Amino acid sequence: MENPETAKLIQQLGQSTTDANELVRGLLQATINSGLSAEMDAHLGYANSDRAAKETAGQANSRNGSYPKTVDSAYGPVDISVP
Repeated sequence: MENPETAKLIQQLGQSTTDANELVRGLLQATINSGLSAEMDAHLGYANSDRAAKETAGQANSRNGSYPKTVDSAYGPVDISVP
């Protein structure tokens, strides 16, 4: 059973395997970045820009930015931002 919205989206994105790989790599990048950010939020006990929660957490921890990293995947290299 095929979802018509998904089929329409696939047709709009292109037919070649290069287009499909780019799509999957983009999804991987977004998923990994989101997961790393959520993991950091859980570790520190507050969200990235939530100063009120940081003050109530009573921790001296802080975020010191992020650094770029390239992760190899089956669909090619994926550039991520590690917090």
